[in-house]
Amino acid sequence: MKKTIILAIGMMAASMVHAQQDPHLALYVFNPTMYNPAYAGNAQDPQLSLAYRNQWQGISGAPATLFAAGQGMVTDALGSGLMIQSDQLGPIQMTSVATDLNYRIRVSEQSKLAVGLRLGMSNYNEALTDLYVTDPNDPIFQSDINQWLPMVGYGAMVYGDRYYLSFSSPGIIRSAQHFYASGGFAIPIHPEWDFRMSSQFKIVSNAPGSLDLSPAFVWKRMYTIGSTFRPGSAMGAWLHVRLANGMSLGYSMERTTSDLAPFGPMSHDIVLSIPLYLPGKAVTSPRYF
Repeated sequence: MKKTIILAIGMMAASMVHAQQDPHLALYVFNPTMYNPAYAGNAQDPQLSLAYRNQWQGISGAPATLFAAGQGMVTDALGSGLMIQSDQLGPIQMTSVATDLNYRIRVSEQSKLAVGLRLGMSNYNEALTDLYVTDPNDPIFQSDINQWLPMVGYGAMVYGDRYYLSFSSPGIIRSAQHFYASGGFAIPIHPEWDFRMSSQFKIVSNAPGSLDLSPAFVWKRMYTIGSTFRPGSAMGAWLHVRLANGMSLGYSMERTTSDLAPFGPMSHDIVLSIPLYLPGKAVTSPRYF
């Protein structure tokens, strides 16, 4: 049974390389730079963001993602960032390095519009010779594949203090282009409590779409507890905490509801945000998005 699962992961990895599927992050709302270059610098203060996802824990060769990004405002209207992302899926190692640049304008008293561009390179390393195969003489598995490809992406978002709407395509030079449409809002339900709803819909060329729904409750804009629902795929719960020094930490745990459910795999996300304040600069108020 274990070899069957490993082989299945290997077959998934091979298809992922040719389709160039983007990884998934359950805590997408706390790491929007991963999906939309228009967000870089939107946090106002210089910021370092880290994210890690361990998907289907306990299954050999299951997906794992590590993401790091630094961002900040260049001027009141211009933001920039640098991102590095590493994805592992079976014998596949995918590494991307890119820079983000965006421009923001005020469209109303309480709303802004940001548009962004992403430029970089991606490396795809496919270790086919490490796969367990039924026919070791198959010529397809006699050599590995290593290639560099350009990375170009774009995005736009309209946002205010209590809402946001976003559309992006992080990489448009690929065989299977990805589109992300997301949004969220926060409404007060008590002097110290807010209800927040976020969602993200992923569209991939020649593949079914994927919808994430993430209802949550926020206390004092500092502590957030929520759940995530991905119909036909997974469901789980998460917690996010903003500390007094501006740092924030989030953790998510999901259980798959797909065909892998009988094997009981869990998925775990961790996100960490570290502000890089200038000496003497005051800590800004925490935001909903």
